[in-house]
Amino acid sequence: MGTEPEPTTYESGERVFGPPLGTFDVEWVAREVQRLTGVDVAQAHRAVETAWSLARASGTVDPVAITDGLSAQGTAPVVSQMTAALVAGYCTAYDVDPAAR
Repeated sequence: MGTEPEPTTYESGERVFGPPLGTFDVEWVAREVQRLTGVDVAQAHRAVETAWSLARASGTVDPVAITDGLSAQGTAPVVSQMTAALVAGYCTAYDVDPAAR
């Protein structure tokens, strides 16, 4: 009888993949907003959803406009800035075009 290979674990080389290219994942970005700012999940989701709506409405990812839009709706400055930066970074990394419908 043959020898079965040992099960592998994450430490032994499993690779974790991100979301599909070209798609915006609110959950993915919201978890980073939460991790980096300390806000709760619901607040992080609202900030990211609003930021994405602002980007879609303008057809571009402009971190300054997103920060201003979030701040105008009462989002804390640090959360506004971090959310805008993370949305912009995500869109660049995953080739997401907010103008695509």
